Amino acid sequence: MKRTLQLVLLAGAGAALAVVAGVAYAGMSRPNLLRNPAFEEGLDGWKVLALQEGGEVKAARDGADRFAVVDTRGVDIEDRNPYLTNALGQLVRLEGEGVRRVALRGRVFLEGEGGTALVMLKAHGADGRSGADVFRFDGPAGEWVEFELSAGDRPLDAAEVALGVYGRGRARFDDLDMVEGGPRGYEIPRAALAAAFVLLALGLALAGLELAFPSKKG
Repeated sequence: MKRTLQLVLLAGAGAALAVVAGVAYAGMSRPNLLRNPAFEEGLDGWKVLALQEGGEVKAARDGADRFAVVDTRGVDIEDRNPYLTNALGQLVRLEGEGVRRVALRGRVFLEGEGGTALVMLKAHGADGRSGADVFRFDGPAGEWVEFELSAGDRPLDAAEVALGVYGRGRARFDDLDMVEGGPRGYEIPRAALAAAFVLLALGLALAGLELAFPSKKG
């Protein structure tokens, strides 16, 4: 009986690991919805939004690293929406029904003091309503910082990304990744929880068997 219990536990552990690995792989293999997300092809796929005199939006590089730059140091900041002027944007149409949430992650680098780097993820609902999540970064300057956003709680037909700077400043943006559903990696804790329930159920079942058929000691 003891040998049988061990084999069942091993089989259950293997099944739990398979659940974790399968769900994690499915989540990590979701396609990036953005065109040219790392700016390897300049600003192809992106739209410069209402560039004003003194502003600059461009693709740049530092060695092998490519990224987008938004520079508002020479712009009149009065009455300016930083998501719609001197900014960079991309609109993605979502195919099929049932898409209810999108997630965005990436990196931001603020050059020098002054200004706040902004990233907005906006989810457009099929019912005409929309929701947004925003990341704001005002320092420390001189280092890359990762961000993660998510938006949407209803059927969606489009998602939009905007990169900008509030005030007078210069920021870099790179390695953007937008996917349907929650952020990449969120599937692993969920799968691990499911696996834990599988093992708990097995443990309870085996405990019941042990009580019903106790081992005989000679």
